[in-house]
Amino acid sequence: MQIPDASTAPAPAPAPQKGGRTRTFFIGCGVTAALLVLGFIGIAVLGSMAAQRAAALLTTAREQQAAGDYDTALTTLDSVFTDYGTYDAADEARGLYPQLQLESAAALREDGQFEPSLERYDEVLSAAYAERFDAGSEEYADAVEQAAALTDDATTGKLETRLAWGESLTSEGDFAAAQEQIEQVINEAAAGSDIDERARAALPAVYIGRAEEAMTAGDAATAFERLDFVLTNYQSGPGREAALASFATMAEPFYGQAQQHITAGEFATAEDLLVGVINYAPDAPIVSQIRSELPTLYLNWGAAAAAAGNYEEAIGVYEFLIAEFPESELVPQAQTALVDARVAAVAASGTAGELPPPQASGSTGGETSTYDVTNDTVCPILVLLSGPQSQAVEVPSQQNTQFEVQPGIYNLVVQIDEEQTTAPNCMDIIPFTNQSTFDPGFIYTSSFFISIEP
Repeated sequence: MQIPDASTAPAPAPAPQKGGRTRTFFIGCGVTAALLVLGFIGIAVLGSMAAQRAAALLTTAREQQAAGDYDTALTTLDSVFTDYGTYDAADEARGLYPQLQLESAAALREDGQFEPSLERYDEVLSAAYAERFDAGSEEYADAVEQAAALTDDATTGKLETRLAWGESLTSEGDFAAAQEQIEQVINEAAAGSDIDERARAALPAVYIGRAEEAMTAGDAATAFERLDFVLTNYQSGPGREAALASFATMAEPFYGQAQQHITAGEFATAEDLLVGVINYAPDAPIVSQIRSELPTLYLNWGAAAAAAGNYEEAIGVYEFLIAEFPESELVPQAQTALVDARVAAVAASGTAGELPPPQASGSTGGETSTYDVTNDTVCPILVLLSGPQSQAVEVPSQQNTQFEVQPGIYNLVVQIDEEQTTAPNCMDIIPFTNQSTFDPGFIYTSSFFISIEP
């Protein structure tokens, strides 16, 4: 018998088992499936850990917020965006970030860091943190929306910072810089709002400080201008009282400044200063002197205006002097100058008609002339004579008037009385003028009527 070689002998057939069946096993495929399952489990575990880590960072940021450590909290939220942007915590962080910026800006303001505070508010208003995300992405849009929801708070906070900065600068004596901040609040705040009212209440101290600075520098005109701003715009309250107190200390320098303006022919500016002293510092010793000198100011002012051809200005000044200082010894001069200015104004207007000269109709033998005027109109007329004895004579309707005239050459104007120029039959009647000579001892006559041109 031959014994077969183990390498070539056929494998023995499996012994049959009762009731059994043959199984075939694929060991390699089973291992692969197990690895896939384990992989998915690993990913899930890692994702859960990342979500937990993101949530932990968010919690940390809130704790830092509660502690007032806003910069660190913002940095923590940045880590959430950068490392865990796909997790729910990132969504919450996008809503928390601009709120932290607002709180940070307010804290900076309280700490006196005004410029950084303004910058932080601007970051909210511009939604600057949205730039961390891809433009056009859902995250970007959400960031912009979250910041926009806080626009009103950021705008108000920014105004609060400017006001606080202005008040701080005022206390430091930097009045020009304080004015810039406070006036910006007034310009940007809603009129009548709480912050608008507080900013306006803070402004007088700034102007008073700047007025005192100007006076120290010898600039009385600017000092007056700044105090006058307060006294004109604040009719009551602490700001006005402070301005009045400051003004009283400057009454003498304001008077001196007014004299300089008078010398320079700047009468309106001088009047502002002098009247300001009377109104705002009535108990100042210089006030009685100012009151006594005002008529002279107005008389010289009117003369300067007339000499410059500004007749309407001169008329207004003379009329004011006569009305406000009726007891002044300068009133007769003002009345004469007023007639001259009114006649000159008519002549310069170019709209006056040509007046026939008065006719010599008799002799009195005296040293003066007599002017006989008949008014045949339905309107009162005013006869103005500008010359050696300037005067204005009113002649009632349908009346005759005689008055003496010093001999000489006169510029005459006949016009409807100004108070009657709106009467139905006295409207649109032009004045008439001429130059006439009145010789001594003669009677001159004129008769006036209204001629209506077709």
